[in-house]
Amino acid sequence: MKTKTKKLFAIVLLLAISISFIMTYLSLPPRPLEDLTQRYDVTRLTTSPADDRNLVWSPDGSKIFFKSDSYICVMDSDGSNMTKLAEGRHATLSPDGSKIFYRQIKEGLYQAGVMNADGSRREEIAELTFIPSVLTT
Repeated sequence: MKTKTKKLFAIVLLLAISISFIMTYLSLPPRPLEDLTQRYDVTRLTTSPADDRNLVWSPDGSKIFFKSDSYICVMDSDGSNMTKLAEGRHATLSPDGSKIFYRQIKEGLYQAGVMNADGSRREEIAELTFIPSVLTT
């Protein structure tokens, strides 16, 4: 009986300690976002209030493809000549940089598409019945 009581006490104590750590962590104020351009020698390439992310460099390094809100965009590597190519997200370049594969939502359905790197010849290639985890960020 004493062994069972000791084990039960140890489990309850471990649970109480775990809960106290979790509660302490949850009560901490969130860390403020930090503008890394203030800390490091970097150049900000976009200035729009849009949600710019998921950048992909062209194989030759001359272009940057990225998502801006719900559009796939491209710009020169120095930040100039920004162009919206098409509505879509999660751009991935072909190894030679000539094609862009992307995901879009059209009429409530997820679709995979492909287009030339300049945004021409857009083609929906598949309707997705599920979203692979690599396409959700």
